[in-house]
Amino acid sequence: MTLRVPYEGFVAAVEQQLASRHVYIHAQTGRVLLTAAEAKHSVAIIATSRQSVEQIQKELHAAGLHVHEGLWSVDDDQEILALPYVAAVSYRATKERTGVWIEAYATRPSEGEVIQDFFDEMSTEQNLAEMSLGEFMVNAQVNVSVLSPQDLEKYLESKNS
Repeated sequence: MTLRVPYEGFVAAVEQQLASRHVYIHAQTGRVLLTAAEAKHSVAIIATSRQSVEQIQKELHAAGLHVHEGLWSVDDDQEILALPYVAAVSYRATKERTGVWIEAYATRPSEGEVIQDFFDEMSTEQNLAEMSLGEFMVNAQVNVSVLSPQDLEKYLESKNS
């Protein structure tokens, strides 16, 4: 059984539901995951925060909890799945049509990296061997956007509220 609570209610939930005062924290792409559990009772408590690891450790220690690095695996592990950076390139495919190319990255790519990856893929698929990157950018009228995992989370949160 997993109890998901807001960060502000994490300490109270641990005190009410668990005999153990050991909690585990794991920093992940713009947020910190907090878990506490008792395996023998199949109970886990989980919360997330956008505060710094240091601030969370300080607050949890002040509340009398023992803080360790790590993460209890919860039943569906949805919090563990790190969101990627998503890059999108809009481009002029033909005179009549605009195209969109999308790629995911584990770390934040620069616009130059995104454009180079896009150009490399298009060069392979469209046989653009004689065209330079600069010529390609002018002809294709590329526009790059990079969304961070935090941006993606904000979009998800806005859809759920």
